[in-house]
Amino acid sequence: MTIIHKTLALATLALALSACAPEQPASRPLTYSDIAEGRVRLAPRNPLPPAPPAEARPEPPEAEAEPATAIAEAGTYLVGADIQPGTYRHAGSEEFCQAWRYSDANTSVWGVTVEGQTFVEVLPGDWAVKVDCGGWALTG
Repeated sequence: MTIIHKTLALATLALALSACAPEQPASRPLTYSDIAEGRVRLAPRNPLPPAPPAEARPEPPEAEAEPATAIAEAGTYLVGADIQPGTYRHAGSEEFCQAWRYSDANTSVWGVTVEGQTFVEVLPGDWAVKVDCGGWALTG
């Protein structure tokens, strides 16, 4: 068989097979109505694993505690998370006490050094309060 005969035989075979195949619709975008009317079936997604038995389920996390209304010791306290905003009073002590309010991690907006009683107003917009002594209580 020559190359011309092989080519002609393959062309005839291709023509015969195309006549047997069902007519394919023209390509077009998939629409919601195609799915709703059952013209297209979507492959199922991976199903969720079965829920563990009740005794194996972890306990739900406890609700976060309310922010404190007192500062018992020296440290840095985040406003709204560690302490509530408001006016805090320090009764005073024999030693100097310092307090700073911060608007962000690097910016002190107010600071005080006192030996006696003092008040610090912690605003809701403050980021944190840092004190070097304890004994502060929310007054209002």
